[in-house]
Amino acid sequence: MTEAFSDTSIKDVAALSSTCAVLIILTFISVIVKYRDGRAFGTSPRKDLYTIPGIFNVDGDRWYAQRKATARIFTEKNFKGVISSAIEEDLKTLKDVVSRMADSGEPFDLSGLFFGFTLNSFCRMAFGQDIGSVSLNVSEQIPFVPAFDYAQSRLSYRFRNPFWRYEELFSSGGRKMRKAVKTIDEFVYGIIKEHENHSVRDKAEAKDEVEKLDLLRLYMSMKEENGQPLSRKALGDATLNLIIAGRDTTAQTLSWTMFHLMLNPHFVQPIHAEIDGCGACTYESYKTMTQSLAALHEGLRLHPVVPKQGRTALGDDQLPDGGPTVRKGDLLRWSDWEMARDMDVWGPDAETFRPGRWVEEDGSLRSETQWKYHVFNGGPRLCLGRNLALFESTTVLTSLLRDFDFKFAPGYLDNVEMCYHEKTPRYGDSVTLPLLELLMVVAAHRGHEQRK
Repeated sequence: MTEAFSDTSIKDVAALSSTCAVLIILTFISVIVKYRDGRAFGTSPRKDLYTIPGIFNVDGDRWYAQRKATARIFTEKNFKGVISSAIEEDLKTLKDVVSRMADSGEPFDLSGLFFGFTLNSFCRMAFGQDIGSVSLNVSEQIPFVPAFDYAQSRLSYRFRNPFWRYEELFSSGGRKMRKAVKTIDEFVYGIIKEHENHSVRDKAEAKDEVEKLDLLRLYMSMKEENGQPLSRKALGDATLNLIIAGRDTTAQTLSWTMFHLMLNPHFVQPIHAEIDGCGACTYESYKTMTQSLAALHEGLRLHPVVPKQGRTALGDDQLPDGGPTVRKGDLLRWSDWEMARDMDVWGPDAETFRPGRWVEEDGSLRSETQWKYHVFNGGPRLCLGRNLALFESTTVLTSLLRDFDFKFAPGYLDNVEMCYHEKTPRYGDSVTLPLLELLMVVAAHRGHEQRK
């Protein structure tokens, strides 16, 4: 077998195709060049937000250098230092907001709060700054947030419209997209400039106290292969790509998991039994939170943050086990969302939220292959932020459920627009998988007698 597909060998694609419910091969009508992603960059729908040097839009030597640099960020030392401290600080603010809403008894948007939390915690990790996004007050929202959300929805539209680049020359959507990208750039590069204007720590001190440094400063200390520091643009590209990955993954996982737990409150009981008998969740302990992780994995299985993916063939090949013939230029697409609902893959209750499928008979957490449970990609492209997403999600879930009870706001299930094929709120138009409407809930303080 030849490696005819970008990022993943043909053997790995075949593993996906043998289990995927919907596998469509389309001819990509465009100019094809031998980039690993199979497209000329100028025609890519991602070109102005996922810029060329970003880890999501490159391959070969550029991709390897980006991945190698990013991997240096997600070390155990940094998890115990800058990452844990950022999550801890913003978790206090998050719980304060929920506590005030529990005191008032008023409904609030839990999903929006999760998105504000993950953005703020990541910016604290990346920039060492509190941008104040953990809030229910829309008027306090920084311009970056709506600009970032609009840009993601526009990217989703581009993938459905092959003529987007011509249309956007004259359309209001194109003008709005250009304005959004400008706002995003101003936000990212403004903070980089602020870092550049401050004196850098003494190198010896930085080595001894690296856990106190934010991730951007760690990037700024890195060197290119020629020995030169990363350029300002490379810093911006790397940072924005990490925001794209870090913000949505955790916020959407928490949102969908909480939706299902409120819809099926009996699944909260084993989580309470687990967390009431242990201390606060830490990087050292989160992997032992079997019931909490099982619920999060099940929410992520049914609602993968990246629900659809594709690779363009760089050469002719034949998928094994009776699979179709693939020609150079064909686009192989698959849907992890569809695969999660495939009974041949996950059993007759594939469409059902059942955290128990992730728990072994001895009580340990079950592990699935990267190609069956493909939400974090696989192979060389396995998500570098996987541990961050699971650690942060587990920390937030256990902390909130330890102190609060949640239920849907009155009339929520009757009024929210549902998918026609399952009892799930409709998805928003995005390259990821957010809820279309607000996740309106009511919180209440858990009494001490409930924790005994």
